[in-house]
Amino acid sequence: MNNIYEIKCFIASPGDTLEERNACEKVFDEINHGLGSCLGFHIVPVRWEKDVYPSVGEYGQQVINQQMEENYDLFIGIMKSRFGTPTPQAGSGTEEEFNIAYERFQNGEIGNIFFYFGATKMSPYDLDIDQFKKVKEFRKKIEQDGVVTMQYQGLEDFKKQLKSNLEDYFNKNKPSKKSG
Repeated sequence: MNNIYEIKCFIASPGDTLEERNACEKVFDEINHGLGSCLGFHIVPVRWEKDVYPSVGEYGQQVINQQMEENYDLFIGIMKSRFGTPTPQAGSGTEEEFNIAYERFQNGEIGNIFFYFGATKMSPYDLDIDQFKKVKEFRKKIEQDGVVTMQYQGLEDFKKQLKSNLEDYFNKNKPSKKSG
């Protein structure tokens, strides 16, 4: 019997990217049935909507952080036109989750950070300019910190890029119990 290594992947994003979060799980399934079967790993999605139970903390994001802490091996961040709701520690919950993941990556606790920014086809009348400005500033900041990001044009392009990026990552970083 082969040892199958479970690789937990935390998916973090504001509320306007639900389709992309769901698409991550479909991409994981495709990889698990293909490359994952060959290399002996299984990607498991970690999402606050599914993996956090109701609890109490100083603020809502802290509850999520405590339950997600050290519960993932890879991080996928996604943003389009919304930055999200501010927390006491960051400009949004997604930014706070990224900051934790970035620190964990620097400490060698997680294998990689994948961050995607979606092009929006939203009417300028429907676009929240302040939210979009924060997205652009955040992207600039993390890129200055050495994070290579990807931009996608629609859901199918996102899925294609995510699958290709994850397969490249796993082909170069063969999963084992000590790697994610």
